Amino acid sequence: MFGQLKAYLWQALCMALGAALLYSGWQWYGAHRDLGLCRQQLAQEQLTSERLRGEITVQNAKVEALGKEQVEKDKRLTLALQLASSKSKSADAALKRAADAKAVTCADAMPVVNDILKGLQQ
Repeated sequence: MFGQLKAYLWQALCMALGAALLYSGWQWYGAHRDLGLCRQQLAQEQLTSERLRGEITVQNAKVEALGKEQVEKDKRLTLALQLASSKSKSADAALKRAADAKAVTCADAMPVVNDILKGLQQ
C-alpha cells in the first residue's frame, strides 16, 4: 500500500513539475516574442528620432540665419533713422531761414529755394 501510494505521489509530483516546466517554457516563449517586437519598435522609434533630430537641426539653422538677418536689418534701420534725423535737423534749419525770408520776385526766391533743397539733400 505504501509502495503504491509512493508511486502515485511521485507521479503527481512529476506531473506538477512537468506542468510547471511547460508553463515556464510558455512564458519564456512569450517573453522572447515580446522582446523581438520591442526591438522592432525601438528601431523604428530610433529612425523617427534621427529624422526629427535632423529636421530640428535644419530648422534651428534657419532660425539662426533669420536672427542674424534681423540684426542686420536693425543696424540698417538705426543708421537710416540717424541719417533721417540729421537730414531733418538741416532741413528744419533751412525751413526756419526760409520762414524769415521775403521774396517778391522769382530771383529773390531762388536763393531761399536753393537753401531749402540743400538742406533736404544733406
